[in-house]
Amino acid sequence: MYFENFASLVNMGGHGVYVWPTYGLGLLVILYNIFSPLMARKKIVAQIKRQARAASVPKAPSSRDRTIKSKQQVSTAESSRTMNEGEVE
Repeated sequence: MYFENFASLVNMGGHGVYVWPTYGLGLLVILYNIFSPLMARKKIVAQIKRQARAASVPKAPSSRDRTIKSKQQVSTAESSRTMNEGEVE
């Protein structure tokens, strides 16, 4: 082996201070490149499942929808009454 002991391997003739952090940084970049797409895929799959569930479950009408519908029914009833009164005259 090139190095006499583990301490000389870590020291690398005084260059270990620069070499080992570089290896560590390189390892972090490689791990990020592996796990980042996996996490993004997991989020996208969860979003697609949520959208599929939302599309398959019928949405209950909100209070705003009920208000609009009741106003439309009142307006339809008034217009029918007006049309009927016009026919009587």
